[in-house]
Amino acid sequence: MGEHGTWFDYLNRFEWWRHLDAWAKSKLQRTFLLSMFDTGWTMTHVLVTILVLVFCVWGALAFFRGTKSADEGLVPPRTMNLRNFFEYTAESVYGMVEGAMGEKNAARFFPLIGALWIFILFNNLIGLIPGFIAPTDTLKTNAGIAIMVFLLTH
Repeated sequence: MGEHGTWFDYLNRFEWWRHLDAWAKSKLQRTFLLSMFDTGWTMTHVLVTILVLVFCVWGALAFFRGTKSADEGLVPPRTMNLRNFFEYTAESVYGMVEGAMGEKNAARFFPLIGALWIFILFNNLIGLIPGFIAPTDTLKTNAGIAIMVFLLTH
């Protein structure tokens, strides 16, 4: 791996990966007005984003599975597990949203703000692991999040 290399660079050894990368590059790479400049296209950001999304969905399923079981009661387990982590995170974010927006607006906007908070948190945390990059490192991810928030709130 080079200075900006990731674990996904090893996928270039496989022929199917090179075909998939070329197909995605032909469909998603910028070609208008900026064709004279290098776009720096890589599938790495897409793969790391998918990895973060899988982890977030896994954590959300663990959280919801834990809320459905009635045998555990109100006392949390002694050890920290994935369900406890997501429950603590959701409760903390809801407290911050409620403090900033009030009780009525917090209930309305919490699903959006909580999902964004968790997604951005894990996108940035995965960048701390050697061999991975943060998907929020590129303008593509940030612009996609900004457009989604704009459309959902207006």
